[in-house]
Amino acid sequence: MLFRDNGRGIDPQVLDKGRDGHWGLAGMRERATKIVGQLKILTSPTAGIEVQLSIPSRIASEFSLAQHGSE
Repeated sequence: MLFRDNGRGIDPQVLDKGRDGHWGLAGMRERATKIVGQLKILTSPTAGIEVQLSIPSRIASEFSLAQHGSE
């Protein structure tokens, strides 16, 4: 899964440590880890942000079967 924008990016310090009282980035990283996924966040002040989540195919298959039944 890939998301991209062309905004102003994220400050490197915020990307690394998050912001006090905000759990967005930390939550994304935690959830990716729980499903044995890999989360990459690339940012640039002139190119915006790119967020990429990669998960093992077996996890994706299990999720798909659970959502759509075992047809």
